[in-house]
Amino acid sequence: MWFEQMIRSETGCASYMIGSTKSGECLVFDPLWDVAPYLDMAKKRGARIRYVIDSHTHADHVSGARRLAKLGHGELVMPQLAEIAYPATRIGHGHTLQIGEVLLESLHTPGHRPEMVSLLVTDRSRSQHPWCILTGDFLMVGDLGRPDLALDGEQGAEMLFDQALPRLLGLADYVEVYPGHVAGSTCGRVTSGKTITTVGFERRFNWYLQLRDRPLFVAEMNAEQPARPANVTNIVAINQGRQPLTLGKPHAPAVSPAAAIKAIHDGALLLDVRPPARFAAGHLPGAYNTPLASPNFEQWVGWLTPPTAPLLLLAEHEADYDLALHKLAFLGLDQRVQGVVQGGNRALAALHRPLRRLRQLRVHQARERHVRRSHRRPLHILDVREQAEWDGGHIDNAHHVSLKELAERMGQLPFAQSDPVAVVCASGVRSSLAASMLLHHGYQ
Repeated sequence: MWFEQMIRSETGCASYMIGSTKSGECLVFDPLWDVAPYLDMAKKRGARIRYVIDSHTHADHVSGARRLAKLGHGELVMPQLAEIAYPATRIGHGHTLQIGEVLLESLHTPGHRPEMVSLLVTDRSRSQHPWCILTGDFLMVGDLGRPDLALDGEQGAEMLFDQALPRLLGLADYVEVYPGHVAGSTCGRVTSGKTITTVGFERRFNWYLQLRDRPLFVAEMNAEQPARPANVTNIVAINQGRQPLTLGKPHAPAVSPAAAIKAIHDGALLLDVRPPARFAAGHLPGAYNTPLASPNFEQWVGWLTPPTAPLLLLAEHEADYDLALHKLAFLGLDQRVQGVVQGGNRALAALHRPLRRLRQLRVHQARERHVRRSHRRPLHILDVREQAEWDGGHIDNAHHVSLKELAERMGQLPFAQSDPVAVVCASGVRSSLAASMLLHHGYQ
């Protein structure tokens, strides 16, 4: 048996390929939308993809399972209880699949979602006992998958406690665990940098596996969960087949600057994906600055744009549009892009409209305005970092609103639209995005 683990660190997603050296076949488990890495790996191994399996209907990314199957690479396999509108082979608890010397047994491990299955793997060239388990979003390193994305959080946690955990804890300590998410995921609270663990280590050191009191377990599983995944409703609908899936290369038509202005007037939102310094030097009023270079580019677009608003893209270089659409496709956001503005930087000049500037303050300038209060109108500081970053140290008397919460708390900010405000984060990306949102909503 051969084994490959593939991780997309920006979103904390992990997917797997397991192959049989005997039969020359392999399976792909929980593939991401971009299927090229799986095809490349299969080619490198000289293997044929036999099965493509999703552990559940994902809520945080668009699955690549149907893309692989449509391309003729593998039989599509889905959990028995998955609510999908397309044909697939179904597996439930105790069902088995086989590729050469590798035996795969499905375990129903509900809670994160009702249909969730884990895959118990036995390499019979070494032993008749299971070697590892692919747990999807059920069990992660030091955590369990959040129970509130498909069900009421209490109901999901009860399913974890009553059904999923007994099946896990019945396995031997030596069984290796390969989770569907690592640090950085919004499907749980995992912070460990490790990407694998064992049943025995989790049995002994995972706090949630220590809890024997059911009500306490339910309460703990619903405490301090991260923000919901970006674009979650649309992602689930795509993965269930209720909304279209982008099968080929994402595409959006080129639009002229004049057409872009009309689309914005009709309700489209312009995403200026240039670097913050370029945006600050001059941008079209009302644009959001979502820098393409940010590793969380598509996450910010999903979190912070209205879920039904058509999108337009303005990039520094024409080649950036392909990359932007490719990244957006991971979350199904490419389908909302109504057009890309021709000309990049040149398009702004072609618009023949006054551009807005966003002043960038040096630290000492901000201190002068904020601490010494030497100006008639003192400067408000808005810190848009995450709670843990704020707790680790922040500017005295600053206001704190996580960027992920800014849109919903826009009407509750503790300063007037005409007040001077400086926005701060860790690197300048989130603060530029937040400042562009404030400008969009009338702050001066």
